[in-house]
Amino acid sequence: MGRAEPRMWWSCRAGAAGPMIALLAALCAVPAAGQEAAAPSAWLAAALKDPARAPRVLTALRATKDRDLLPLLTALAGSGNRDHRLFAVSALAEIMGKEAAPHLHKVLRSDPANVVRSEAMIFLLDLKAISAEQLEATLSVGDEGLQSLAARGLVEMGRGESVGPTLGRLTQSKDLATSCMARVSLLGLNDQTQLASLRKIVGAGETPDAVVGLVMELVAEGEVVAALPVAEDVINSTRSVRVRMLAHKARAAITRNGADLLAHVIGESNSSVFAVRLLRVLADRRDGKPHLTALKGSPDASVAALSAFELARPAGGPAAAAATAAAMRLRHPIVVFYVLTRAKEDIDARGAGASFYTEALLAFARSVPASTARMGPDHIRAAQAVTLLAEMSTPEALAGIRKILEGPHSAVKRAAAAGLLRSNNKAVCDLARPLLNSPFPELSADAMLTLGRHGDPGARAPLQRVVAEAERHSDPMVALACWYLLGLDGQTRSVAGALAAAIK
Repeated sequence: MGRAEPRMWWSCRAGAAGPMIALLAALCAVPAAGQEAAAPSAWLAAALKDPARAPRVLTALRATKDRDLLPLLTALAGSGNRDHRLFAVSALAEIMGKEAAPHLHKVLRSDPANVVRSEAMIFLLDLKAISAEQLEATLSVGDEGLQSLAARGLVEMGRGESVGPTLGRLTQSKDLATSCMARVSLLGLNDQTQLASLRKIVGAGETPDAVVGLVMELVAEGEVVAALPVAEDVINSTRSVRVRMLAHKARAAITRNGADLLAHVIGESNSSVFAVRLLRVLADRRDGKPHLTALKGSPDASVAALSAFELARPAGGPAAAAATAAAMRLRHPIVVFYVLTRAKEDIDARGAGASFYTEALLAFARSVPASTARMGPDHIRAAQAVTLLAEMSTPEALAGIRKILEGPHSAVKRAAAAGLLRSNNKAVCDLARPLLNSPFPELSADAMLTLGRHGDPGARAPLQRVVAEAERHSDPMVALACWYLLGLDGQTRSVAGALAAAIK
């Protein structure tokens, strides 16, 4: 198999992006010297004992999203290594969902590092797996970060009357983000004395964009109507595009004519990227449809195409297919990203009912540069399109992917093979299997990992070769090969338990 490594070029949702980016980099890294062939369980045990290799291996295992990792993750959550505990908290939440709650509560109660406890609380709040009583108990801890999170959670639960004194203390925090969170929350509770302070903070040139952006997000999420002057100050400032976009979103969330304001800004904008980002906010509003109808006539081709797309997509069918195709033909990165994001939402919610995306996604996947040796952003998006088509799982979608994979070797084919790796649809095994014998190592590696991920026996021999020749591959590649071999033998849960026993 040579030194083949899988080409995993897609992006991930927020929260998992960091570990996945680390994995992508590591998959292409130079392999560690001096590795010896070992049984899968022994190789993993040795790699996890090595402080230099363990982070890469853990990131690879996390990318499998295998729930059998639970014993290992819970052991890491209680280890003496703070970085391992932070990793475990986020991995538990990502992989186990609400079933991670008992483990996250244990971290929240007993971890010695406040930063780890704060991470656990963030995920518990996100999972809605923590009660008002548990949050109130946290208000008395000695860490401002935990107090701030607990207070914010109580405000969102409608229990703001119990946190006034805590929020008042937090406004004096030396941490500006904590202070601002408290001030926004108090303003939302009718403490008008906070308005002047917030306006002064967001207007100060030395206040970081990250803090101003946080204020705008909190205003929008809490629908803090009294913060309208703060949002307008930011809109009229020279802050970054992202921060001003958040301010527009906040203003729209707290004003009765929010849709009118958004449509006006979109129509007046000379930046397609800025306009398209606000168009998404407008399209998500119940009162946005009349404005989308008007924006179909926008001189900005991206805005016009996406307005037509948003008007057509709820009903699906030929009109939605035509609007999708017209938008994708623009090939503007922000437009393609927009359509791919909506496609994922619709395919997740409607399955085959979102089949109107099929032709546009296939056409885009086929249209990316075929001869380049280096895969670029277009190829990442093509891989994403193929993943979505595989998830849709209609005969037309799968046949379209098969046709690409049966074509001549090209960057188009490589992107399509990479797209199979992210699909949860076991039907992709039939698409990937012919690539196992490809003379091009990156294709055979992608096929091997696709089959391995789904427990297809056809992956066994190539996976065994990777483990036997571990010195020729990067640690993440070998880690995945080991894990998938263990899965084929039904040993992942027991090996995870054995690995957990060695964690200190």
